[in-house]
Amino acid sequence: MVKTSFLILILMLTTGCGKEVEISNKKLEYNSSLSTATPEIEGTLIRGTPDKIQVTNGTYQVSMYSSYDALEFIATRQLNKSYTVRFRGKIKSNQYVVETMRAK
Repeated sequence: MVKTSFLILILMLTTGCGKEVEISNKKLEYNSSLSTATPEIEGTLIRGTPDKIQVTNGTYQVSMYSSYDALEFIATRQLNKSYTVRFRGKIKSNQYVVETMRAK
């Protein structure tokens, strides 16, 4: 019984692993909550605890759900200073989820 179930398991794994998966960039971008079509905005990064972004319509906390690259960019800046930056992202519940960020 154990040998039979083991052979069935091996058979299922080998047939399941052989399937090809195709993911198109358009489909990924369509399903993404942050698309590259988001306009680039100029604002001020206020480095502190917590980090904030100041734009014309208000000041927002940087979300921990921001992209790794954006968070790395912020982490390399000195604390308690302000920086003029250009970035892409969306506001979600009074936080800015930053997709990309660069120095102006």
